[in-house]
Amino acid sequence: TNNGILIGTAANLQMSGGTLRLGWNFQATYANTFLPTGGAVEFIGNRLGAIDLTNGNKLFNLLINKPGLSYSVSSYNALQIDNDLTIQNGVFGIGAITVTVNRDVLINGGRLEMPNASALLKVGRNWSNGIGSAAFIESSGTVYFFSAQTATISAETFNKVNIEKTAVS
Repeated sequence: TNNGILIGTAANLQMSGGTLRLGWNFQATYANTFLPTGGAVEFIGNRLGAIDLTNGNKLFNLLINKPGLSYSVSSYNALQIDNDLTIQNGVFGIGAITVTVNRDVLINGGRLEMPNASALLKVGRNWSNGIGSAAFIESSGTVYFFSAQTATISAETFNKVNIEKTAVS
């Protein structure tokens, strides 16, 4: 759909697979109403999108697949992604928040932007930018690699990078 979803107070949306495609906003602000164990939330369509998850709500996979660089998705609050962040097309912007990705950041198209000094992207495993420097605008943000998982980090320029891992290749 090219619309958004607001998960209400009495809802409990279960997701273990598949893809939920949204064109606009995704909101789950009531405690533990969206705790997926699989699947992906994919942002599509020619509208600006926003993610508003609080009170323990999180994503499993996040896929940004907007029709071009004129269309972006951003998050209002700290964001937890249990698996992968994939940017296929469009822009994912990280403002003055923390985005935690427990596995991989995959930039296959589009652009990842971190325009704020308070922007923090925590990555649990791999970083893959198959597009080049134009696809990651690090500005003044920080990328932090964590966990004991072996990591592969593709050639990249970071503004600030912290690596706290026991295995890196």
